[in-house]
Amino acid sequence: MRATRRGLLSGLALLGLAGRVRAGPVATLGGAIFPEVVFSGPSDVPALAITVDDGPDPETTPLIMEALEGAGARGTFMLIGENARAAPETVAEIVARGHEIGHHMDRDEMSARLDDAALEKGVAETAEFLRRFGPVRFLRPGWGVPTRRIIDAAARHGLTVVVGDVPPMDTSAPQRQVTEAWLRLNAHPGAILTVHDLGARGRSTAGFIGGAARAFAAEGLRPVTLSELVPEA
Repeated sequence: MRATRRGLLSGLALLGLAGRVRAGPVATLGGAIFPEVVFSGPSDVPALAITVDDGPDPETTPLIMEALEGAGARGTFMLIGENARAAPETVAEIVARGHEIGHHMDRDEMSARLDDAALEKGVAETAEFLRRFGPVRFLRPGWGVPTRRIIDAAARHGLTVVVGDVPPMDTSAPQRQVTEAWLRLNAHPGAILTVHDLGARGRSTAGFIGGAARAFAAEGLRPVTLSELVPEA
């Protein structure tokens, strides 16, 4: 383990997070239950994907894109339908700048709790709107919890459900240095990392994601879009 990684691990230990520095087992279990859900990419590819949930935000999304681009990286922005409809110019900018857009349901709510009609409506309407701007291959359920109903609804609209194997730390530990440490300690070939856009979380992400992307590249892990990492999903 490099000295920088030892330092990051020590920092997490001081914050009481030492027992949570590896996220892989959860994804492994999820993949066994739902094999058609994407939890990670191929482990023999020296790349990973950075996914950004909950946007777009006209103020913070461009900052995150700038930070990624400054590190030579491209991300996948998993967009909430009502936020996308409120900021279509930002959706267009994401695509124009070479990033990928994905589907994160219509509202910020737990998708697994929706009834069948609401689930179908949320998947269909958001997919139709986002596809006006470019291809959309992946859907991440609200709160990142897949169910058979969600998988089937996504498939009806040509979408593959993605969760990822490095869940966001920024929901429980808002300090940006903790989130960056979590990402760096869990980065591996084929990893799918999740961070957040929108408001204060978006500003925090913009502050650390460029440095994290450069650190990944320095360790031989190229940050790419989901479609680049998982071309056959």
